Order: sequence, then C-alpha cells, then structure tokens
Amino acid sequence: MTRPRIEGMDEKIMASFIERNIYSSSKEVISAALRALVREQKQKEAQERESQAFLDETYALQFDDQEGKENETMGNLVRQTAVR
Repeated sequence: MTRPRIEGMDEKIMASFIERNIYSSSKEVISAALRALVREQKQKEAQERESQAFLDETYALQFDDQEGKENETMGNLVRQTAVR
C-alpha cells in the first residue's frame, strides 16, 4: 500500500511546526495530529452518549403516567418531536 502524499497547505502547516521547533519531524506532527483527532472523537462520543442517556431518561419519564402505566399519547408525541 502506498503512502498518501501530503501536499499544499497541509505540507506548509507541518513545515511551520518544524520550523518553530515545536516538533522535530513530520512524523511527530502527524502523530500529534492523530492524538488530537482521537481526543476530539472521544469527547464527541462521550457527549453523544450523555445526550442519548438524557433523552432515554426523558422518554422513560414521559412514557409513564403517575400510576406507572404507559402513557402512549405522550410517548408518541415525544417521538414525533424528536424526529423533526
């Protein structure tokens, strides 16, 4: 498998990090960028899980009425609103 070529603006960005002695090689720049991408993705996934847990809890509360029975009308309304 061939390596992808880094060209244009990406190459200039990498060179600027090396010129400023922030990193000593393009490999270090790429490694740092990948670590930053992984960190960002983990944060997004954590936020999505937190958001989904909140929605699940909200739906559960709205599906049940005071007697613990399913409140189908409210549940359908909530589902329709969430889809939009």
